[in-house]
Amino acid sequence: MATGIIIHITAGGEKRTEFFSQERIRIGSDDASDLQIHTPNLNGRGMWIDLENADGLYRITDFNEALGLSINDKPVRRFIAVADGDILNVGDSDVSFSFFSLETKSALITTNREQPHISRFIEDAALEASGSAKRDDAKAFLREFVRELSREITWTSKAIALVLTVAFITGILYIGFAVSSELRQSRKQSEEQSEVIKRLEDKLGQTSDQLGELDKTNKDLMKTVSLAPNLRVEYGSGVCLIVGVYDLVDKKSGKVLRYADPQSFRPNPYEPSQSEDPSRPPAQPQIGITTEGSGSTVEYDFIGTGFHVGGGYIVTNRHVMQPWEEDDQVKQMMKAANGRARVKRLVAYFPNFAQPFTLKVRQIGTRKTWR
Repeated sequence: MATGIIIHITAGGEKRTEFFSQERIRIGSDDASDLQIHTPNLNGRGMWIDLENADGLYRITDFNEALGLSINDKPVRRFIAVADGDILNVGDSDVSFSFFSLETKSALITTNREQPHISRFIEDAALEASGSAKRDDAKAFLREFVRELSREITWTSKAIALVLTVAFITGILYIGFAVSSELRQSRKQSEEQSEVIKRLEDKLGQTSDQLGELDKTNKDLMKTVSLAPNLRVEYGSGVCLIVGVYDLVDKKSGKVLRYADPQSFRPNPYEPSQSEDPSRPPAQPQIGITTEGSGSTVEYDFIGTGFHVGGGYIVTNRHVMQPWEEDDQVKQMMKAANGRARVKRLVAYFPNFAQPFTLKVRQIGTRKTWR
C-alpha cells in the first residue's frame, strides 16, 4: 500500500498542491525546508512545522510557537495527528495548509458488480452477433468453440491446472488470513499507542500550562523586586545629565551685566587727588551690577537630568532650564538692574559617551523639548 500525504497550500492569491512520501516533512521559509513558503511578512522565520510519519499517521513533532499556528481553529500542540481534511492556519497571515491522506483506490466512485473477463475477440463477436439478425449462428459458434477447446486440453493438463488453481486459492486464503491477523494486531497496537500518546499529550498540556503560569509569576516577582535594576537596564541609556551656564543681560540693550569693577575704588594716579584739587568731586565707586566697566560677568552654572524621547529630542523639567526662577537673589538682581536671564551654554552627557552633545532650546512651557 502506498504511503504519503497530500498538502494543499494557499498563500494569498496563490494555490498549490504537493505530494510527499518521505517519513519526515519540514515546512518553513529557509532553504532546509522540504516545502518552502516565501511571504514578505513571514520570511526569516526558519522552520514552521515538522511532520513525521508514525504507523501511517503524520504527527506534528515540532513547530514555531511565534507564528500562532492553529489547526481546525484550535491551537497546535506537539504530537497531534494530522487527519484527512484538517486545515492549518498561520496566525493572522493569509497562509494555510490542507492535508489529505493518500489512497490506492477511488474513494468517491465505486461499483457493486464484478466485471466479467472475456476474450476480446469473443466479446466482439458476441456484440456483433447480438446486433445482427443471426443470433442463433453466434450462439452455435460460441458453443462449438468452447467444446473444441475442451477436447484439445488433456486430462493431465486439466488435473495440473486444477491442482495449481486449488493451491493458488489456498495460498491466497492463507496469505489473506495472515495479513488480516497482522492488520488486526497492528490496529490494536496503534490504538493502544494512540491512547498512550493522547494521555501524554494531556499531561504535557497541563504541565505546559503550569510552567507558563509559574514563569509568569516569576517574571512578575522579579519585576516587583528588581524595579530599579530593570529601569536602569531598560531605560538607562536614555537618561542624560544636562549641564548649562546662564548669564544676565540688560532687557533693553541686550548688553551683558557685570559686577562692579574693583578698580573703580582706586584713585587714578594720573589725575590730581581731591586734596590737590579741592574743586574736583570725590570719585564714586560702582555699586551693584552694570553693563559698564570691566568687572566679571554675572554667570551661574546649573545642572539637571533629562530623558531622550527619540528623534534627537530630550525632555526635562521647567526648573532645570529656568533655575533663576527658584533663586530669590538672582531675581532681585534682575529686578534692580532691569535685566533678564539668558542661557549661554547647554550640553548633555549620556552613558557610554565621553563627549557631550550640544543642546538647543526648542520650547519652554507646560512641556519642554530640546535637541
